[in-house]
Amino acid sequence: MVMRYLIHCIGLAVLLSACTEKLEDMNVDVKNATTASPESFFGASVLNLARLMGQNFSGPSVDMPVGVGLYLSQQLTNATHTTEPRYFYDGNTDWDFVYKSVLRNLYEAEKLLVAEQANGGENLEIANKLASIAILKVYTYTVLVDIFGNVPYSQALDVDNVTPVYDDAESVYLDLIERLNQAIAALDASVASFGDYDLLYNGDVSKWQKFANSLKLRFGLKVIDVLPELGSTLATEAIEAGVFSGNEDNAVFHFLSSPPNNHSLWVVLVQNPRLFYVGAKPFVDLMNAYEDPRRAVYFSRLNGGFVGGQIGLVLNYNSYSHLGDYFHRPDLPCILLDFSNVSFLLAEAAERGIAGGTDAKRITRQLFVPLWNIMELTKAWSVIICRYRMWLMKKQVLNGRRRLVRKNGLRCSCRGLKLGPNTGDWITLFWKCPSMHSSTRCRQDSFILVQNIH
Repeated sequence: MVMRYLIHCIGLAVLLSACTEKLEDMNVDVKNATTASPESFFGASVLNLARLMGQNFSGPSVDMPVGVGLYLSQQLTNATHTTEPRYFYDGNTDWDFVYKSVLRNLYEAEKLLVAEQANGGENLEIANKLASIAILKVYTYTVLVDIFGNVPYSQALDVDNVTPVYDDAESVYLDLIERLNQAIAALDASVASFGDYDLLYNGDVSKWQKFANSLKLRFGLKVIDVLPELGSTLATEAIEAGVFSGNEDNAVFHFLSSPPNNHSLWVVLVQNPRLFYVGAKPFVDLMNAYEDPRRAVYFSRLNGGFVGGQIGLVLNYNSYSHLGDYFHRPDLPCILLDFSNVSFLLAEAAERGIAGGTDAKRITRQLFVPLWNIMELTKAWSVIICRYRMWLMKKQVLNGRRRLVRKNGLRCSCRGLKLGPNTGDWITLFWKCPSMHSSTRCRQDSFILVQNIH
């Protein structure tokens, strides 16, 4: 009896021991990744940045795929939800998404690469990868500072610090410039980088060099009014090193034509239509006044014309022009920085007497065709969207003709030239304007610009 009892106890002990080991195995998640490569983190950060910027800063949510940028610039309004068109915007979704889904992924990729480098990895290739990460971090933090001002920076991304200090915007900018210079110096076009995981340039380091120098040019012209010596130096060095020279250099993210990595506008316009988004009256009326050929791309026709809705009001969706067919593409591209943007930066550099800048008349002649090729248009109409520089507003005379500054914008005496109203985006139309190729009547100062057409 005793022996039988002992045998049962020993058998039970062995059985429990085996069950414990199997139970531990059962707790392992075999469906979801528990580790990731630096390449995967980098690719995810590029995708998330494109989702954010491609929607004009609205986060990846299909509930709000049209970003606040299009509302603030009064290009679109919402027929149903009037909060954002009325300029009530808290930015929490964007703020969280930038830090969590873009910057944190870049941080993780950088941490893994540094560890790999310490373990004897390919130093030159890793250096290129780290430089690409640094460039994207600089780009992303620039977006944050430009929108929010002071932001968490020096103490950001530390999960153990839930109350990071908000760094002064100027100090952040200066450190970003230093980081960008270091990244440019580290890039080596003769060595490989992220390869297929690079969703912007497919591992072409020479393109990253141009992208970084173009960002440096933009930095220079952003700070030049406050720090003129630094701004001029940055712009000069960037131009000498080589900035974008054509659309083939553009920093473009191409969404896929099928879910889940397609543009979220397609989700709400085609897959699950939400009848919200219509052209805003100020923007559509201004384009109508000049018979702007872009209307057929931007908006749908209504009874043969284009009708914009009053901003901030609940509207009958079917009574106004909607987003055009171009924006119904699942693979709608997202442009982070492009040749048109850089071209106008070069024009501004020329206006400020910076060596290597391109005069505005040359910009008007060479830019329109490549600019419109981005949107697959056939007509090289001389119509551009631009941001009007505040330094020009300080001028009292425009080539001998007194200019009028009003709340509704600036007008030049030249027929066909008008700088539109509102917060950040300005519309300049050069349509049958004899001074487009001449400085005798209207100077081309109005071409000063840092905003691309998208």
